[in-house]
Amino acid sequence: MSLFSLSLKNVRHSLRDYAVFFFTLVIGVTLFYVFNAVGTQTQGLGLTADRGRIVELLQGALTGVSLFVSMVLGLLVVYASRFLMRRRNREFGLYLLLGMGKREISLMLLAESAFLGIGALVLGLLLGVVLSQAMGRFVTNLLLPGSAFRFSFSRSAAVKTIVFFVVIYILVMLLNARAVGRMRLIDLIQSEKRSEQVRLKNPVLCAIVFAVGCVLLGFAYYMVGWSGLGISGAALTAYICIGALATLLVMWALSGMFLRIAMSLERTYYRGLNCYTFRQVSSKINTIVFSMTVICLMLFFAICALSTALSLQGGMRAITEYCPADFELKSREILPQDESAPAYNDVVECYARYGYDLPAHFAQYVHFRGYHDSSTGADGLGGLTGGLQHVDGVAYAIRLSDYNALMALYGREGMALADDEFALLCNYADNKRAYDRALDATTQITMFGHTLRPACPNAIDGFVDLSSGHTNTGTFVVPDAVVAEAPASMDYFIGTYRTDDGVDVQDTEARCRAEHEAVDAQMNADAPQDGQQVSFTLQLITKIEMADSAIGMGALLAVVGLYLGLVFLVASGAILALRGLSDSVDSVQRYKTLRQLGADEDDISRSLLIQTGIFFLLPLVLACVHAVFGMRFISTYTSLVGTGGVVLPVVVTVTALLLVYGGYFMLTYVGSLRIIQGQAAQS
Repeated sequence: MSLFSLSLKNVRHSLRDYAVFFFTLVIGVTLFYVFNAVGTQTQGLGLTADRGRIVELLQGALTGVSLFVSMVLGLLVVYASRFLMRRRNREFGLYLLLGMGKREISLMLLAESAFLGIGALVLGLLLGVVLSQAMGRFVTNLLLPGSAFRFSFSRSAAVKTIVFFVVIYILVMLLNARAVGRMRLIDLIQSEKRSEQVRLKNPVLCAIVFAVGCVLLGFAYYMVGWSGLGISGAALTAYICIGALATLLVMWALSGMFLRIAMSLERTYYRGLNCYTFRQVSSKINTIVFSMTVICLMLFFAICALSTALSLQGGMRAITEYCPADFELKSREILPQDESAPAYNDVVECYARYGYDLPAHFAQYVHFRGYHDSSTGADGLGGLTGGLQHVDGVAYAIRLSDYNALMALYGREGMALADDEFALLCNYADNKRAYDRALDATTQITMFGHTLRPACPNAIDGFVDLSSGHTNTGTFVVPDAVVAEAPASMDYFIGTYRTDDGVDVQDTEARCRAEHEAVDAQMNADAPQDGQQVSFTLQLITKIEMADSAIGMGALLAVVGLYLGLVFLVASGAILALRGLSDSVDSVQRYKTLRQLGADEDDISRSLLIQTGIFFLLPLVLACVHAVFGMRFISTYTSLVGTGGVVLPVVVTVTALLLVYGGYFMLTYVGSLRIIQGQAAQS
């Protein structure tokens, strides 16, 4: 029989042994094509210049991520190949006994790999082309909501995928050839004669380590989940490290406590094959505590990345809700106004000083002032801040009449206040919760000499500035008389562009931006030259700019998050699957002993299912617990750029877990069952 025929026969007879290897190859090719085709699918959408630059940035980011993905998937394929080599040790030993040389074995493996590789490449590309249409629609809706999407095939993505695949396969073939060259006949024949001893850890030590791990996790959960935007990068890194260490401690303790707990449940432990099942699970966990920790953290990252990426598609809806006008110009006081410096308190007068008519570009606008009482700080607010660090905007106030005029411009309802009442606007979640706890009928604040009580026992979900999400940390609305004699510290001009007489919004946007740059330059030129900081600065916010920024950044984070999340999910499932199959190979002799002792096949199958289920569920359950608190922290940031609903991200994430992680679970169980049943058939 020729090597070609033998290789084809081996692939056909051992297809189920190759299932995890083939599944990983197909998913790798599919993901690589889908995400590298994004650039092609966004061509011809008529994007603005800013969003076009975001697409270029997205393509560059995906190229960099693809290099990382190539290394991860390459390692997985190599790991899977090593398992297959080990699985066939006795077969290779038989070939050597029959006189086949190592060169012929290497060529046979090369042919088998070629058959599998071509099949995986073709199937992966076909799936990639189909699934890339869904990804293209997803990205199109992120960048240009409501636009039509057309079917596309990315030749460049296909070429990249083939090159990626060929490079990985060359690496696999070289490693296989090296492994064949180092084979020794005696090792191949005796490869299955191994045994492992289950060592019980000190139960007291395990309990102490488990308690310490839980305390550390609780501390990390609290600091990350309830610190909001007040957490620094260094602190976040420290809490992540504490969480990772705590995960390792919990895994180590569980590996030692699992069998002790199972043995204490005598009625369950001694039922059927449960004593064998639990000892096998304990043995598996004990030998790969560090690997289980890494897999748990990868699953945690995958769940958070997938959920966050899918929730970011709500960016345009957030812009529509929280940016209901086209233009906002705001002057903010930096230093007390110097008498010798020009007065820029009024932005309209500031523009007029340099020959520009600011209101001329707007169909509707509201021009109003903001007020700040320096004596009304965190302590003067009667504890409203609840110890929060972000209180810079809390003491700013606007007049009731200005607020109602602004709400009319925004298309929202106004409010009414008594002469001694105030309202507190806030839509930033952490601050709002603190205000809601503090506000009640007895709360009083003093502002500009007036004692005020809350008109509402809760902070009102509202905002003043244009934004892309829940960014208002707190703004007071007070009766006009309260600030009648107070000096203004901020000046607002908010309006909607004119659209009559064929005026183009993009042209108006460009003129307004050019005028702002000219006025800002003149202000800096007229500023005092004695080193004193300019008293006022002009801050421009436009709906178009904010939409481009929020949607573009949302698209970048969403696509990269999906890519990495799916890759980490595949890596977690593949590593567990290969480890589970390897353990089954090592346990063949044990199952032979069980049969000799009278265990039937149904009990053995049930035992194997329980082992595989616990093996896959343990890191997943702990990862889900991590994700609950991780998503709480992430939500404080995603709320700033706008998010969609909760249902879709949860449904898609659960679906991905069932298809990918659940797929690896089923392949592991079926493959392991075939391994131990194959041994029974040979006996």
